[in-house]
Amino acid sequence: MRKYTLCSMALFLLLVAPGWACAQSGVALYVEAVMTGDVSVLHKLLDEGYVHIDVDGRVMNKRTFIKCIEWGSIQVDRLHLEEVTTLRYNNTIVSTGTLYFVGRTDGMPISSPKQRFTVISEQARDEERILLFQATPLRIKSTEPMRSNAPSNAKSEGRAR
Repeated sequence: MRKYTLCSMALFLLLVAPGWACAQSGVALYVEAVMTGDVSVLHKLLDEGYVHIDVDGRVMNKRTFIKCIEWGSIQVDRLHLEEVTTLRYNNTIVSTGTLYFVGRTDGMPISSPKQRFTVISEQARDEERILLFQATPLRIKSTEPMRSNAPSNAKSEGRAR
């Protein structure tokens, strides 16, 4: 029984763990390249159809995102990931977690430094290409309740009295 368990663990580490390490390395390379402004790494790592959705909802393609890094309109003081979960579906890799980003976009401080992020990438041969990055702001605990977009005096439609 013990021999079976050791063989199972060895097989797991051989087959599954390298995929996880590889998936995390793509996100780690991405974070390092964004932090240091290494556009040559970003050119190699980002897919031609790359989509970047930042915390303020701005959507950029690969070319625009790299130009923002290159020209300094996105400046990173600190970038840190936590609670990263990585799942693999055939050649598709989905990573999600918490992102702490301190920096500026277009000279203004980031509106929400604590964010949830999702990175979708694809493993092709021996290289990983990032297809999508999306950040969603996390609210800091507040005593103020969330507000609806509807005005408080809104009338329901479709009912005649």
